[in-house]
Amino acid sequence: MKARISASLTLAILTSICLVGAANPAAADGNCERVSGEFAFSSLVFTSPTTAVGEGTATGDFLGTFHADYFNIEQGPGGPTKADASHAITTFDGTLVTSDTIRLMPQAEPGVVRANSQLRIVGETGMFAGATGLLHTFGNVNLGTLEGAIGFNGKICFA
Repeated sequence: MKARISASLTLAILTSICLVGAANPAAADGNCERVSGEFAFSSLVFTSPTTAVGEGTATGDFLGTFHADYFNIEQGPGGPTKADASHAITTFDGTLVTSDTIRLMPQAEPGVVRANSQLRIVGETGMFAGATGLLHTFGNVNLGTLEGAIGFNGKICFA
């Protein structure tokens, strides 16, 4: 009888925890939120054969501006361009800093690349203080004309 009451109590507690987690997905997922948006370049300047600096606007969940530093840029013949990077995304509520692994796949149209990169949140200020996360990029942009946008989606976890 005592074991049955203990088992029932344990089941009731586990059910309550699951229901609270379902009602508050951020709490169930370590206070994490799904995020998405786009980066649209207003400038991209190659400062050397292996470095570049970019700036533009961010839309979606990180509405504001961004500044990007690209380094260790390598392009294989007809293959993807690989680089390391750092983005500072500045919003009204604070700034996120990322450490990135960039991969750009050439497309049929000259100058157009498709992004497939990972941006790890490594620094932050304001409401983002202590946050961590990972963003994945996608979408096409023309590196000559800056037409197009790089989309992002992923997860940010607040402290």
